[in-house]
Amino acid sequence: MEIKLEGFEGFDRLLGELPKVVEKRILQTSVNAAARLGARKIRKNAPRGAKNSKSSKTYKPLRKNIRVTRLKRVPRNTRAARISTGDAFWGYIYEKGSRYQPARPFFEPAFKSSRTGMVKELGDRIGAGIKKEAKKRRYFRK
Repeated sequence: MEIKLEGFEGFDRLLGELPKVVEKRILQTSVNAAARLGARKIRKNAPRGAKNSKSSKTYKPLRKNIRVTRLKRVPRNTRAARISTGDAFWGYIYEKGSRYQPARPFFEPAFKSSRTGMVKELGDRIGAGIKKEAKKRRYFRK
């Protein structure tokens, strides 16, 4: 009795190609998507001040300054993104307080409450990206 298995050459090639694709494209887009999920929650929790204030006219409201940026200087095989308040320097003062006003944290509580959702989004996006790349290379039918 002889058993012969065929078709593993393509699968082996897929496993060789995927790490590069995962590292370069899939991982970064997944990290960005997860960070955008956190940024939405932070924007929702951001304080809304006076619309006619001098800083709002110059720098836009705090919630409009919250954005996700890709970090480029990271260790090899690592991808990262940052959620920041951009030009809205007063976001730090709201978060930590000053000698003139008490701390009114909005960033950290929103980030902490969205962490599990961000991790789930990251996993889902990575899994979907790997399936998509494998499908492109026609190694999997479904």
